[in-house]
Amino acid sequence: MIKRLCAAVLLTVGLVACSPPNLGRVVPRAAAPEGLSTPSPTPTTTPQPEEKHSGKGSASVASAS
Repeated sequence: MIKRLCAAVLLTVGLVACSPPNLGRVVPRAAAPEGLSTPSPTPTTTPQPEEKHSGKGSASVASAS
């Protein structure tokens, strides 16, 4: 009984000592003012018409995207 208790305590202490600090905590870093730039405009995409293929035999058509 005492041996199991000692083993459990040693295991717990070992796990706590080996675990990285600040688990689950994320601290974002701000960019330096000289590293900031204005965001580029987002390109607008035009919808592509649906492609329809017909024919005889087997062939493969490469995707355009």
